[in-house]
Amino acid sequence: MHFLMISVICAIVAIIISIIWYAPFMFGKTWTKLTGVDRADKAGRGVMILYSGLANIALAVTLYSVALWSNAYGVQSTLVMGMLISFGIVMVSMMIPYMWEKKSPKLFMINAGHQIAVIMVMSAIIGYLQ
Repeated sequence: MHFLMISVICAIVAIIISIIWYAPFMFGKTWTKLTGVDRADKAGRGVMILYSGLANIALAVTLYSVALWSNAYGVQSTLVMGMLISFGIVMVSMMIPYMWEKKSPKLFMINAGHQIAVIMVMSAIIGYLQ
């Protein structure tokens, strides 16, 4: 399957993960309380969803490229790749500003956990479909 199609599939799945992750029955209530974001405010939401979709496509293209570059083929190899990227790059790079900005560790865990889940699922999809 073509890498761009796989990237679009990954982006769609990432949006679904985000909807579930930040839903009130998951982490949405806590996230809203910790960020102060008014979930009822719909202004600019369409643009944010568009940008999120484009960012997720870029993330998927990058993960796919890293998988090809590192010869990670199959679900097991791409999951290892995703785990290394998630914990070694994403989580660490997110942690630094959270510490300096004195943001809640709960907020960090919610947001970093979301990114880790997205990267791990994308990595599995890439490994399965490539």
